[in-house]
Amino acid sequence: MRADRFPVATTITADRAHIDAEIAHLSALSPALSGGIDALQVDHRPIADDDRIPNILRDGTEEYLALLPGMLVQIVQGTVARDWLITAKASEDCVRLRIPFDGQATFSSPQDDIHDGQRFCTFIVQSAGTGLTGTYRRGTRYRFCSLEISRDYLEGGLGFSLSDLPPMLSRLWRNREVSFGHIPLDRRTRLLAERLFNLDRRAAWRPVQAHMIGLELLKELFDAWTATAQAATGVQRLTPEEHDVLLRLGREVERRCPAPIALSEAVSFTGINRNKLQFMFKRMFGMSLQQYCTELRMRRALDLLNDAGLSIADVAERLGFSEATNFTAAFKKHFSVPPSAMRQGG
Repeated sequence: MRADRFPVATTITADRAHIDAEIAHLSALSPALSGGIDALQVDHRPIADDDRIPNILRDGTEEYLALLPGMLVQIVQGTVARDWLITAKASEDCVRLRIPFDGQATFSSPQDDIHDGQRFCTFIVQSAGTGLTGTYRRGTRYRFCSLEISRDYLEGGLGFSLSDLPPMLSRLWRNREVSFGHIPLDRRTRLLAERLFNLDRRAAWRPVQAHMIGLELLKELFDAWTATAQAATGVQRLTPEEHDVLLRLGREVERRCPAPIALSEAVSFTGINRNKLQFMFKRMFGMSLQQYCTELRMRRALDLLNDAGLSIADVAERLGFSEATNFTAAFKKHFSVPPSAMRQGG
């Protein structure tokens, strides 16, 4: 990954017909794309190497700030006009933290996949040579920011040794793996992300401020991993294998949604005893397994309510409620307003 000078900014706006130059520029700056783009589809149509790449934004902006070699901040506020799928490879070990506010992107590797969640931050760990596919849906309003950090930046820019890094991170890179998961989106992390959105674009100090916020977000991620590891000591010790299977359990819950997964099923799925599983799931995801299932179900309800062709009863049926009144009560308990009011208010 090379550039003549830093910081480097690339902005995609809705008024651009094609974004070939911006994508090429991004590929040179992003640790996660540094190994090249293997596949690109727009509205399910593959884009060949010699094709122009159409803009996918209907409105808003998509901004990339390469603050230093191996450190990239992405700030997106806009509606996607086309279905978008991109498969790219990392040429270096890297880690990505995504803080979503609106919209749900999906990321997949040959082994697994993960969806953004509005009460969670999504982390993605890639090893050099591994590929990942990102998918964005037509008509969806996205508002998120993300931070990409390469291992070279951690070691060369920040002076970390491999032993200074969270054990999970060094283990994944050592084994040449891809892994992703969620950490709770707490108030501090949300406020840090909001500061990125609110930075004055014209201010000369903006890159410096973005750099400082990015480092604070990185510390939040590392602290969350450390807290999980510390909670797993002693009686509640969690092995690396159990940590990975808990991440897979979270993705299995997302895959089954809106159908809930019972605690007994989760015990069978993970092989972790009931008490330890309850404790560690809450430590990792910030809520109980039942609360997590409910959260995903209600977020699915929001997506369905955006479809004007579905009645409240239709939404309730798709979510597995026996009666629309039961759905309305559950929705109001979760969001403090009934689904009809949420639909009227957009």
